[in-house]
Amino acid sequence: MNIALSVLILVLLMLPGATLIRAYTSSLTQPKSNLHVSLNDMLFRGLGFSILIHCAGICILQFWFGREIKYNLLYELIAGKDIKDSDKNIGIFFRQFSFYVLLTVAMSWLFAKTARQLLLRTNFDFRIEGLSAQNYWYILFKGRYIENQGMDLKTIDFIFIDVLTDTGSIYSGILEDYNYNQQKDMLENIIISEVRRRELIKDPENEGRKKIGPPVAVPGDVFVIPAKNILNINVSYVQEIEDVVTEVEEYQ
Repeated sequence: MNIALSVLILVLLMLPGATLIRAYTSSLTQPKSNLHVSLNDMLFRGLGFSILIHCAGICILQFWFGREIKYNLLYELIAGKDIKDSDKNIGIFFRQFSFYVLLTVAMSWLFAKTARQLLLRTNFDFRIEGLSAQNYWYILFKGRYIENQGMDLKTIDFIFIDVLTDTGSIYSGILEDYNYNQQKDMLENIIISEVRRRELIKDPENEGRKKIGPPVAVPGDVFVIPAKNILNINVSYVQEIEDVVTEVEEYQ
């Protein structure tokens, strides 16, 4: 029997678990939130999920629909042994097996997407390590970090950042966008507007120390800072002006 057929069947059996992981760690509407997981990692990391999914699928087929599963034929195909069954029965088996795999893959995708949305809405993915469905930079730059601190993301008007670069300059402005490399799992650059630059200069009153110079406006609509030049980032979540004014009026 062709060994390639045996490998193909094993991969198909592992596919539901890999699909579950892929659906959970990816987003169709927020591409920058994705976590990159290679195909091999998805297959082997999803092996346990595949076993649980197939156990549930077998129970449903046998006890709910009363269908008989030909374990001996499946074993012979996986082991690469000569099949004693007729070609007609093998054809029927492959059609049923293909439909079963497609059904389990679809159910795995639906279950993972539902679980992902539920965990994101309840912020439960912050509480258990390993359940995070989004990369670190997305959580930080989209404001999800403050939701874990008990703040409402809807009250945030914009995100203001101060970036210290390896040139000794501090660039401050409103965060407009960023680029994230999924394959390398690293930040590539950030894009800010309304930029002000401040330099670290020597403080004559404190020898050996530096102080921040006066801000200087940087011309241009947006300013791009490569991540390789960034030493530190300070992130501020600025609340809506209306809410701040209301709080001040109530206090007065």
